[in-house]
Amino acid sequence: MGYRQAFKAGKVPFHVILGYRKGVDGQPEIVPEQAAIVKRIYHRYLTGQSIGQIRKELEADCIPSQRGGANWSEGVIQHILRNERYVGDVLLQKTYVKDALTHTVVKNNGDLPQVFIQNNHPAIIDRDIWNKTQEEIARRASKRKTPSKTARTGTSKYSGKYALNEILVCGQCGAPYRRTTWQKHEGRVGVWRCVSRMEHGKKICGASPTIPEEALHTAIMAAISETILRKPLLEAITESVRAATCAGTEAEEYQNILLKITELEKMATKVIHDSALAGCDDDFFDEQYKKIMDECAKHLKVAYKYEAKDSLDRYTERQVAEAIKTLEIKPLLLSEYNDQIVRQLVSTIKVLAKDRIMVTLKGGMEIEQAVYI
Repeated sequence: MGYRQAFKAGKVPFHVILGYRKGVDGQPEIVPEQAAIVKRIYHRYLTGQSIGQIRKELEADCIPSQRGGANWSEGVIQHILRNERYVGDVLLQKTYVKDALTHTVVKNNGDLPQVFIQNNHPAIIDRDIWNKTQEEIARRASKRKTPSKTARTGTSKYSGKYALNEILVCGQCGAPYRRTTWQKHEGRVGVWRCVSRMEHGKKICGASPTIPEEALHTAIMAAISETILRKPLLEAITESVRAATCAGTEAEEYQNILLKITELEKMATKVIHDSALAGCDDDFFDEQYKKIMDECAKHLKVAYKYEAKDSLDRYTERQVAEAIKTLEIKPLLLSEYNDQIVRQLVSTIKVLAKDRIMVTLKGGMEIEQAVYI
């Protein structure tokens, strides 16, 4: 009960996590060296690396963990990517002691009211990067599951090995393409094939072609190169992105939601004040407070959707700008395939035929490109 009353009063306990230390005033203070590690983890994740790949890279570069050890846990990395404290926010009472005698701690699944405090302390991660990361976590978690344990090509989890795993799709049936290898006279060569064709033969998708990896890579980079020469890529995508930003009715709805949240927060503060005047731990006040905070949480979820959409647009603009800057510095990347450039610029690639693909850039611009085999 003491903890709950402290949470209601906005008293936030300090927990040591990577990137922060306790300042002289008792509040979280950023540790620059550790903050750089946290930013690196977020950056690597958003450029397509899996949790496992990030762990291996950190260990290979001898980056110390929070405890100073050489080994990293994938669970720790996942927690860093999900922890709202890195964006400056705090969610209190995620867990609670269910039994005071056994000290059993359980996850709070709505049994008790939670308290969310925004901008509680200095942030290490920008809010738009944070929102994009949470969206990416959800997207990877919703990946198509393996239809059977013996299926050769179904994927039960995200793989960051190839950028094309995420964006290359069949123009005939809409299924994703996957990389495999064929044995030829000159040795093993990489090819990309439709998943439906690989798993079910011609029953579902009888016309999807197999594309040699080298030819596919050359065609993709040629499409990007041609677009840059034809029209400034950043300008084209930025125009499309701006057209999709929150405006008009959506902006008005967003402002109305913020007003409702402000009113609910005032009501919650009044309940805390009335409870203190009552001089006892009255269940009536707790019930009132819980109802208000539950209603506030519903509005917050809607508000976050609007904020995440706007943040995603701005993040996409920055990604494109970074990619263009890289291409200007290293023009050879236009002829040499690069997974990171493709992740930053390309939304989807559709295989139309054995000798044609449709490359859709982030922002909606489409380029039909020949594939020379």
